[in-house]
Amino acid sequence: MLTYDLCWLLGQSADEFWSEKYEKSPALWRGDGRRFNELFGMEDFERYLTISGCSDGAIVLAPPGGTSGRLDPHEVELAWRAGYSVIAADLHKRWPEVITLAADLGAAMCCALAVNAYLSPPEGSAFARHYDAHDVFILQTYGSKHWLVFDPADELPVMHTQNAQLNRDSALALDAELRAGDVLYVPRGHPHVATAGSEGSLHLTVALSPSRWVDLAHALVDVLAQQSVELRRTAHDFTSFTTTDLMRKLIEANDASASICMTELQRYLDRDRVDTALPGGALESLISDHERVGLDTVVQRRRGGPVRWGLRDGRVWLTVCGRRMELPEVAVSALEYLSRTEQFRISNLPDAYSDRAKVTLVRAWLREGIVLRTQVTHD
Repeated sequence: MLTYDLCWLLGQSADEFWSEKYEKSPALWRGDGRRFNELFGMEDFERYLTISGCSDGAIVLAPPGGTSGRLDPHEVELAWRAGYSVIAADLHKRWPEVITLAADLGAAMCCALAVNAYLSPPEGSAFARHYDAHDVFILQTYGSKHWLVFDPADELPVMHTQNAQLNRDSALALDAELRAGDVLYVPRGHPHVATAGSEGSLHLTVALSPSRWVDLAHALVDVLAQQSVELRRTAHDFTSFTTTDLMRKLIEANDASASICMTELQRYLDRDRVDTALPGGALESLISDHERVGLDTVVQRRRGGPVRWGLRDGRVWLTVCGRRMELPEVAVSALEYLSRTEQFRISNLPDAYSDRAKVTLVRAWLREGIVLRTQVTHD
């Protein structure tokens, strides 16, 4: 089973990316022109137009200012011929293979991903020079596109900026033409602009949303405020206080809430996130006779999002792809095993559990759709 991890994306070890490129400088990797054919090619784009019915939000035209709202495929074609780029939005929620890409790559990079497809006409450009507040990978699937990426105008920004705000004196950091199979990495804060070649261009933009220290700080304040009345009181005449006074308030609230841990902060950050479960055997597994499950049964973890779990009030909670359940605290070892093992034979669960307990636990996971039965054997 192909896994769309970082090594697959780059076509090599990811060690240099993490040490030399991530959040530092743009980078380009050349690849075989057919390697992204199964993800989202030109035929897939046309099929997407038909299946989505060009419903609200499914298709966006760029640059902004053209027709908006619900568009039929004919209107989209006319807009493309008129010079507009056509964006298939939120493919990480709408297209099975891209959902798989976002799930696998997101798990490998420990962050949420969003994926859009950009179809640009010959010599077309979707946006003027700008920079983003998130890192992106560009996966060229068809045609070619000429990219200019500049030195950062704002190191690791927290907000996007538009063309009018850019420093035009930024030095050129990368000048490259992407062809089908190539991958480009652009860190946040690096201004960039891209123009399609003579045959047009189709590429996937994969936007990364990791948990930054500033996100954890926001989460800490919000979680502390849920437990501290002092932080919820009105800040009368706060201009007479210093930031040191404010930090003292937070430290006092934190000291009084010793139960807060980093896992709880991550859970708070993920509160509105719904992982999309991937297609493939789910319905068939759910209606199977789980009473026939035994120690030799092979199951696989539901793909589409990471395993999230934690302890609360003597119970352990578990979420996978939006499925949530609670278990006794003794299930911790089993959840640790589940979080690091994609496919396993039931008998291979930790020896801390009896054979009967292993089978009972996996039957519960099957009923909740957290794992699926598979015919593939793996020890």
